[in-house]
Amino acid sequence: MDTNERLQSGCCEKPDKAPLAAGVAATAYNGTFTVVNGTGSTISNVTVTHTCASFTDTVVAVSLAPGQASNTQTLRAQTGSNDYWTVSFQINGQTKTRKDKQCNYEQSDAPGTCVIALYAENFSVLIPNTSSCLNNHY
Repeated sequence: MDTNERLQSGCCEKPDKAPLAAGVAATAYNGTFTVVNGTGSTISNVTVTHTCASFTDTVVAVSLAPGQASNTQTLRAQTGSNDYWTVSFQINGQTKTRKDKQCNYEQSDAPGTCVIALYAENFSVLIPNTSSCLNNHY
């Protein structure tokens, strides 16, 4: 499914990652993520943080022009723990923020790149292989 198909398919909620069986250790895996400005305006003070278990990875950009992407950041995840996304940026004098949106980056997504697409009224977490989380409110 390409990016346009994902964006048009509507919002979805992803289930929790499967819990680990007793005595089974979590398996860590890596990917990457980038942030894209889809607002049509320049945005500033952009911060997007991915958290999974004890891992925290953050993209920070002073500003992003319309259509511009941030630098790519390593994303660390593991089996048995959900992935949470926190976004914050300023646009036209307003701050848009959302804390701890659950959207899991599964082991089958690694080592692919996850795209966080920021829009004026919502944002989408585009996961490489498994289900994306679209049209999330701020």
